[in-house]
Amino acid sequence: MQEETYPQQEEGQEWQQPQQPPQQPEGQQWQQQPQQQPMHQPQQSADFFEGLASNKTLAMVVMLGLMIIMVGSILLNATNSIDDPRHVITMGNILIDVGVFLTAGIMLIGAFYRDDWGKWFRIAIAGFAMVLIVLGYFSIGFDFGMAGGVGGW
Repeated sequence: MQEETYPQQEEGQEWQQPQQPPQQPEGQQWQQQPQQQPMHQPQQSADFFEGLASNKTLAMVVMLGLMIIMVGSILLNATNSIDDPRHVITMGNILIDVGVFLTAGIMLIGAFYRDDWGKWFRIAIAGFAMVLIVLGYFSIGFDFGMAGGVGGW
């Protein structure tokens, strides 16, 4: 064991207590560093889909999908003046399918993630998106009246 040593007091000197740190006047307080909260990382996929469901993104993606559908329809209708329209019809069908996928997909995301919309409006949007998917899958409705010169007309 070690022996603890204490400062010895010389004769004629008074005992001095250890010095305390200087205190600030009452109006001032020490600046305390904020305690760091534990890092909480939310799921990134949920944030991504909620970002897609914003007003601006919904409008932009729906318009982009409708414009792609329009370009595909124009290609299908332009086959009347082409000698070998097989490639143009294929490209038109591909563009229509991509446009339907974008439009219906973003509408379904909006229907699932937008809590500020009414219940029946969300059901209507989801139903319309499902109708678009079914029509796009079976190519019903998009080919009526389009590409009239193809197939023996």
